[in-house]
Amino acid sequence: MKDYLTLAKENQEKAWSIIRDAQIIEAWRGAGAEINLVGSLKLGLLMKHRDIDFHVYSQDLTLEKSFAAVMQIAACPRIRKMEYTNLLDTSEACIEWHLWYEDDEALLWQIDMIHMPKGSAYDGYFERVAERIAAVLTEETRDAILRLKYETPDTEKIMGIEYYQAVIEGGVRTYAELTEWRKQHPVDGIVTWMPSETLRHASGAEFYVIDKSTWERAVYFDYYYSRIKCKYTLNANLDITHLVEGQKQRGLKFFPVMLYVIMRAVNRNKEFRMSFNEKGELGYWEYVVPSYTLFHNETKTFTDVWSDYSDDFDTFYQTVVADIRTYGNITGVIKARPDQPRNFCPVSSLPWLSFTGFAQDTYAESSLLFPLIKFGKYFQEGGKILLPVAVFVSHAVADGYHTCKLINDMQEIAQSLWKEV
Repeated sequence: MKDYLTLAKENQEKAWSIIRDAQIIEAWRGAGAEINLVGSLKLGLLMKHRDIDFHVYSQDLTLEKSFAAVMQIAACPRIRKMEYTNLLDTSEACIEWHLWYEDDEALLWQIDMIHMPKGSAYDGYFERVAERIAAVLTEETRDAILRLKYETPDTEKIMGIEYYQAVIEGGVRTYAELTEWRKQHPVDGIVTWMPSETLRHASGAEFYVIDKSTWERAVYFDYYYSRIKCKYTLNANLDITHLVEGQKQRGLKFFPVMLYVIMRAVNRNKEFRMSFNEKGELGYWEYVVPSYTLFHNETKTFTDVWSDYSDDFDTFYQTVVADIRTYGNITGVIKARPDQPRNFCPVSSLPWLSFTGFAQDTYAESSLLFPLIKFGKYFQEGGKILLPVAVFVSHAVADGYHTCKLINDMQEIAQSLWKEV
């Protein structure tokens, strides 16, 4: 009999093979939609319940586009059944798709895809829940959740979020305790719980080694890292009208606010978290922390400081402000805060110029794969407040598509930030 950890690993691998076989991600992206994996598979907590969950977002959602994407997925010969519910005219404002895939062992896997408009009430909500849960999971709590799922009878239906809340917040560790906890916390509709935000210390980030034999960008990495050795800079203006208005209304400093926007976007995209570990193996960090420069007006010099990262805006802002206060008066050295971690992203500001282009390079070869991000002085144009941003990228890890997505993510976060806090 397989132990629960082996079963979880095998089922998660099988789930990913189903996603690839049915070409789910390709179908939705081909329709111009953004697709995000959510739920237990996203968190590495899928156990016995053969369920794969996606949230899909479209700027201009139409039934025709939604049907077109799903028809491509349904063309997979292993899709046995599908259901559709149109809830666009309800408060949920979405289209629900449920498909069933038959695997090699004749077992059915349910694929749930919720298609919703960008900017709707639940846009990004469950992704943030997953981020919060991932931030606080430890090996012990992950093991407890998988074991409890394994011990749950197949006839008992328990939502994943119930396990997570019971273990993380309720301290539940046995199935008997889970049963009692559920009696005291009955579920009625959508569970809106998420763990309280904790600071993500630099030392706590996992490094995931990339298997280049299966990595879709392996040939591009080798070409641009070893042969052509290409790097490039992409410049753009961000519309930060809404961001600045909210920042001023709240009496906040602009630099930490913008630093949060940038780091939140970077940590959404693994291409900009890539690095080599101590063994020289290529991989990517679970998250990276900001490394930023502080200007000293008296001497017209700068120092370099790093801070721990948090997805939660208030935690991030207070952490950066405190670090600037602690290390801001140190001069005469470049690294004002020692012990810079390996998982860092360099960000700096040029508040004296609304530049239209910025490019940089280094004479010596470097194994640094992280982007170098700079933003300039914001300015008004056409009734908007615009901010010039430049992203210096190693072509080995990111093409134009990836860098455009990074910059577009910055724009989306800047636009929606005050809705979250």
